[in-house]
Amino acid sequence: MLDDNLINIFDENNIIKWHLKFKLSITQICEIFNCDPLDVREYFKLRNVIPRIFVVQGTFLDEKIVNSWKILSDYYYIDKYNHRIYLCQCTKCGRIQEVRMDNIKSNRNIGCSFCYKDFTYVEELLSNTEKKVLKSIFNKMKKRIERSLRISKYNNETEEHFQQRIKRAQTRYACNIQWWYLGYIYLLQDKRSVYSQELLIKENTRNKDQIISIDRIDSSKGYVFGNIQLITKQQNDMKGILSDDDFKEELRKTRKINL
Repeated sequence: MLDDNLINIFDENNIIKWHLKFKLSITQICEIFNCDPLDVREYFKLRNVIPRIFVVQGTFLDEKIVNSWKILSDYYYIDKYNHRIYLCQCTKCGRIQEVRMDNIKSNRNIGCSFCYKDFTYVEELLSNTEKKVLKSIFNKMKKRIERSLRISKYNNETEEHFQQRIKRAQTRYACNIQWWYLGYIYLLQDKRSVYSQELLIKENTRNKDQIISIDRIDSSKGYVFGNIQLITKQQNDMKGILSDDDFKEELRKTRKINL
C-alpha cells in the first residue's frame, strides 16, 4: 500500500512532469527520494499515467554539479524564450527546481532562492565606496588568476608532468564567484576582518590605500563558493609566510585576534 506522505511528496514535486518532460527514469526518482521502484509505479498507476522507458540518449554534460546545483537529468526542454531548462537539485537544501542553463554557466543562478535569497539585496546594503572597492579587488584577483594560469613547459619536461602541473593550477586557481559574493561575505563578517575587529573598507579613502584582501580558507582549492574570507592585506601576507600557530601568536601579540 502506497504511503499517503509519499503521495503528497510526489504530488508536491510533480514527479510525473519530471518523468515526461525531463525523461527522469523511475530509477533516478527512487535515488532522489530514497524510495522503492514499486511505490513509484503504484503512484503512476494511481494517477493513470503509464511510465515510459527512454532509450534515446540526451545531451550529456561534462559536469553534474555546477556551483550549488546538481543536474539530475541530461535531458532538457526549450521554453518559449528559447532557453534550455534543466532539472536541478540544490546541494545545500535538497530542493529541486527547473533552472536555465545559461544562468548556471554565467553564475547568475548559483543556487536555489531559499539558500541564496540574501544575494539579491547585496547591492542595496553596500555604499558606493564599498561597491567600488569590492569590484576593484575582484578585478585584481581575476587578473592574478589569469597570470597564474599562463603555464609554460620546462626544458626536458615530459608531457605527462606538464599536464599534471596544468591540472593542479586549474584546481588551485579555479574561480566561480562574482564580485557580489565578496559583498555577501563582507556583510556576513559585519564589514570586519574574520581575524580581528578591524574595519576592512574605509570611506573617503582611495582604492590603493584600502586594507581589504581576499583570502582562501583552503589554499589548495580555488576562489570558489564556501572557500572565501576577507581579511586585511597585512594578515594575508603573514598567513602566507607563517605557520598556523605562528600566525595566531603574531595576532595575539598585536592584540588583533578573533579566532
